[in-house]
Amino acid sequence: MRNCISIHGVWMYPPGATTGLVGLIRSGLLQFEVTTFDLDHVNEAVAHAASDGGPFKMTVLPPS
Repeated sequence: MRNCISIHGVWMYPPGATTGLVGLIRSGLLQFEVTTFDLDHVNEAVAHAASDGGPFKMTVLPPS
């Protein structure tokens, strides 16, 4: 606002895309492979994510 600069953009997906994606996951048509590590094993989690990444694969460090 100070220099009268404006940034304009558009959403990447239509408004209903999020609910549609959640619906696919709930119905079992879209599945993710999730590998979970606790915070004490963060180095192993990073190594796993680097070596076993890809579409629909997640390495997760949930909070305690």
